[in-house]
Amino acid sequence: MGKPVVGKQQATHDVVKTFVDAVPDLRWEMTSKPVYNGDTIAFQWRFTGINDGAWAGTPATHKKSVLMVSALFVSRREKSFIKAIIMTLKS
Repeated sequence: MGKPVVGKQQATHDVVKTFVDAVPDLRWEMTSKPVYNGDTIAFQWRFTGINDGAWAGTPATHKKSVLMVSALFVSRREKSFIKAIIMTLKS
C-alpha cells in the first residue's frame, strides 16, 4: 500500500496477499454494480472477516473487521490508474 503496483503478479503479491494474510477467512463482495463513464469506472466492495494476522506492521486484533471500499479508476492508453480510494474500517 502506498507505492505503485504494476501487473497482475505484483498486485496479487503486494495487495491481495496483504489482505488474505491479515484476514485468513476474508470474504470479499461487491456491494453494487460498477458505474462506467467513458474511461472511468467506479465501484464499491466490502471485506469482512476476523483479523487473525498482522497487517502493515500492526498486530492482529482477533476481532471481526469490516472494510468498506469505494474506488474510482481511470483507464487510458491500455493503462489503468487509481484516481481515488476511500476506505472505512470498522472493528
